[in-house]
Amino acid sequence: MDTEIAKDKRRIKEAVRLFSMAMVNRMLAKYDEGLRGWDNIEGSVAMYNKKLGNAAIHGKWVDVANFAMMLHNTEKK
Repeated sequence: MDTEIAKDKRRIKEAVRLFSMAMVNRMLAKYDEGLRGWDNIEGSVAMYNKKLGNAAIHGKWVDVANFAMMLHNTEKK
């Protein structure tokens, strides 16, 4: 039983690692395109909520996660 738990935990860690790398790559690509201000969206929270929703509608899960990260970051300040 413990080995199944350990396997599941490793699979979770790997899935999160791969997804987070996709998030980083997307953020860096957008940065290279000239987009800035990801860490200063306080005045645009409603707009980023809308962007998150639109990304979800279109199945752009990495974008959804990145918008969620940006919104989460505003709560940390």
